[in-house]
Amino acid sequence: MEQERRLSWQTSTGFANNPFKTYRECLDFDPQKLHGKLVLNIGSGLDRFSREAEEHGIKVVSLDPKLQKGEPMHDFMGEKMSDNFRGRSFAGIAQLLPFKDETFSAVFSLFGVPYYLPPYESEYQITFEEVLRVIKPGGRAYFYPVAETIHGLVKRISQKAKSNY
Repeated sequence: MEQERRLSWQTSTGFANNPFKTYRECLDFDPQKLHGKLVLNIGSGLDRFSREAEEHGIKVVSLDPKLQKGEPMHDFMGEKMSDNFRGRSFAGIAQLLPFKDETFSAVFSLFGVPYYLPPYESEYQITFEEVLRVIKPGGRAYFYPVAETIHGLVKRISQKAKSNY
């Protein structure tokens, strides 16, 4: 029931298709520092960013709850991949990332996390803990927009995670 509620909330949104330039402007990252690195894009939508990021030498794994031919994907562990997207696109949600610990050098989410999370503190906590789990030591997470109301929560989760890892 809990997983169905999460999927229902997250798949009620439309597909995103933001270009690389918009990601750079909103997330303020240096593409040169990510050259040759593997990054995760949560809420990838139609995945224009991934295609353009590859032109800058950035390897992108995309995650979106709607990647199964535009319909909700019911396999929460991302084991099925879409026929319509590149080989590194997975259906899934941010609260249950289907990746090994310390896989990515960076995690991006432009108008995904936390923008479309269900409005419960527990959902933010689960999501940010999952993001911290899949980031390599020294890696960074980039989210936009982030409401001021959750800044304190993000700080608490980050500090807790640092003491646990």
